Amino acid sequence: PLTRARRSLGRSLYDEVLQSQSRMIESVRVVRTALLSRLDGQGNTTVLVTSAAAGTGKSSFTRMLGKSLAQAGKKVLMIDADFRKMALTRRFDLLDKSGFIESLRSRSVEERFIFPTETAGLSVMPAGTQGDDGALFEETANGAFKTCIGELRKRYNIILLDSPPILPVADAAILSSQVDGTIMVER
Repeated sequence: PLTRARRSLGRSLYDEVLQSQSRMIESVRVVRTALLSRLDGQGNTTVLVTSAAAGTGKSSFTRMLGKSLAQAGKKVLMIDADFRKMALTRRFDLLDKSGFIESLRSRSVEERFIFPTETAGLSVMPAGTQGDDGALFEETANGAFKTCIGELRKRYNIILLDSPPILPVADAAILSSQVDGTIMVER
């Protein structure tokens, strides 16, 4: 949803930030409600979160949506699938932890690759520690992604993949054919 920010004269920066956050949270709730109504009764699902270009706030949106879904009683996993930026991995201070890269390479998901967050029902899988040699997304074509997601679907109601933007790299386009739906985040 579109959120409008109006600058009020005489208001403190703190008040403006709180008001802006409130609007953003409400916008995320609208997306959460629409997503849950479309998924009603469909079982466990995977959703790719992407944007056309960098800098739109898709990783922040992914975190907010994940938290909102968990607060609604869903068991949610956020996967950092943006190996170049690794915003979720950085946000949760997991740069030195194994995760999605290692899962794709081994074609299995170990519990040690998943980390709980402060929000009950919400977990995160970091991007991983092994460098991306550019061939990693080719693993999706040979079934590694499908195998890993299949394992995770048994454990989580909703899996959110925070991917790179679509225009600069092919990663999101490759992943989008392997998930149940895609959310485009734009500013």
